Amino acid sequence: MNKTKNCFLFWLMAIGLVVGAIGVASPTQAETITEYLTPTSESSPAGLDFDSKGNLWFAEVNGNKIGKLTPSKVKPGTSDGIVEYELPHANSKPQYLMVSRDDIVWFSEMGGNRIGRLDPATGILREYDIPTPNSEPHHLFESRD
Repeated sequence: MNKTKNCFLFWLMAIGLVVGAIGVASPTQAETITEYLTPTSESSPAGLDFDSKGNLWFAEVNGNKIGKLTPSKVKPGTSDGIVEYELPHANSKPQYLMVSRDDIVWFSEMGGNRIGRLDPATGILREYDIPTPNSEPHHLFESRD
């Protein structure tokens, strides 16, 4: 997957975010923004990242879910091609995420004071409590080694 193209799309999608939708602008047709609805209304998608297969992962702050948009399956104006993974604790407020080199989705839970890990291959979701109360974790990064 072309990371330069993905980064370009990433920033355009970030600009196009709506309460319950993701806006995508094509590098070849920048004047057009295509909107894809999340299955959960008013989910507030945020924290976008791509996996090695070109799927777009995002956190749903108000939806309390992690979402995956599969480009080959999405249909404009619908939620077709978008899968959601519900978090086990209410009001976790997932805000930021990153996809590691081995396609594991890591995310911060600002409201739950946890870091989460989702293995898309198995569907197993794990959460790790942060010992410092009210730390409100934000961005996550993978080290080079």
